[in-house]
Amino acid sequence: MKAGVKQVLVALCGAFFCNFTSTLAQTSQAQPSLAVLSLRAENDTLKDEAAKLTAQLHAEFQRLQLFACLPPGEETRLPQTFDLHAQNERGAAIAAGRALSAKVVAFGRLQKNGQAYGIEIYLVHVASGQIVEHVREDFFGDFTELAHHLPALVKKLIGMTAQEAGPASFAEAFEGSAIAGKARSSS
Repeated sequence: MKAGVKQVLVALCGAFFCNFTSTLAQTSQAQPSLAVLSLRAENDTLKDEAAKLTAQLHAEFQRLQLFACLPPGEETRLPQTFDLHAQNERGAAIAAGRALSAKVVAFGRLQKNGQAYGIEIYLVHVASGQIVEHVREDFFGDFTELAHHLPALVKKLIGMTAQEAGPASFAEAFEGSAIAGKARSSS
């Protein structure tokens, strides 16, 4: 009897493991690809800070596992004549997304006025050209405090509270007809 129970347990554990790995594979395939473009710095003095926040933004999206994030620095694959910080930022982000084969692009800008930072981040759906999420926040404090606040800002961007977890619902917003209800135009 013990040998039979052991065989059943081994079979059940094997089935569970196969189902679990299959679910993981499907989840990674279902996630839309995301390109995180460099945040646009208002002036040269903010370039280092914008680069650090861009790296942190990419890391935060990877940590949340909402997207299949393209590797950091993918925008270096773009032609040198490509202007990511053109007057029409959304148009440039969409063109970059197409060139990088991304479904979604994150882009934005960093400004500083006195002791306050202004940070603005957009998520744009490449195929439709629509901005699906946007967050703007004025932050009063130093750069280190802003960097510590970025994860909360990303959660605000995607509409996730601290208790929520689960990439499926947000990723579904970028697939099929769900994008129509989520998209909104930006001027």
